[in-house]
Amino acid sequence: MPQKFFGLMLALLMAAACSSSNYGNEKRSARLGEYDVAWNDIFASKMLREIHPQIVAGLADNESVYLFTAYKPDALNAPDNRPSVTLSDGSTVYGDIKSCDIILFVSSREMATRKYKKNKEEIEANKRKRYEECRAKMAKLPPAPPPAPRPAPPSLDKLIHLSQMAVKAQGSCQWLGYDRSLDMAVRAGGSLASFSDTRLFFAKLRCG
Repeated sequence: MPQKFFGLMLALLMAAACSSSNYGNEKRSARLGEYDVAWNDIFASKMLREIHPQIVAGLADNESVYLFTAYKPDALNAPDNRPSVTLSDGSTVYGDIKSCDIILFVSSREMATRKYKKNKEEIEANKRKRYEECRAKMAKLPPAPPPAPRPAPPSLDKLIHLSQMAVKAQGSCQWLGYDRSLDMAVRAGGSLASFSDTRLFFAKLRCG
């Protein structure tokens, strides 16, 4: 659960930073050299406020706790060099022969549609045809080269330093320092991150 929740939160942070979107009236990201630093108010979530009532009660006016992370945007925008095949219907499948399995997947939402119920045999036959085409084409591809190593995230100390600089550069909030006890208290809630996850940290900001 913590990893899934963090994955969703991190994805939202990255999407917000890449699109230069705003959270409320404040931009929640800043570029510092090769890194994009992104942060988000975790207590904008009612669920997280209910998980951490003591932390919420200890916040002063205009204060909240933010999740910080940093990443290299060039790594996100790198071209997709995975092997791929293009099927006769124009769709493209990336990966290896096992990736063809997704073609046969039927979601519960699709199963509930009138079109699927009425044309189930035809739809599944078409999926099977595309699946077999995919496997045949994938089988002819040369072995895939090993994936390029992903850049390591910054150390926690560097991430904290980058975050302090980013908040000051962005200008809408006041950096209140890194409090390890607060960071660990948020992690102890068990819904966002483990104690050992150094890809992120939690810290207070005063905004407004």
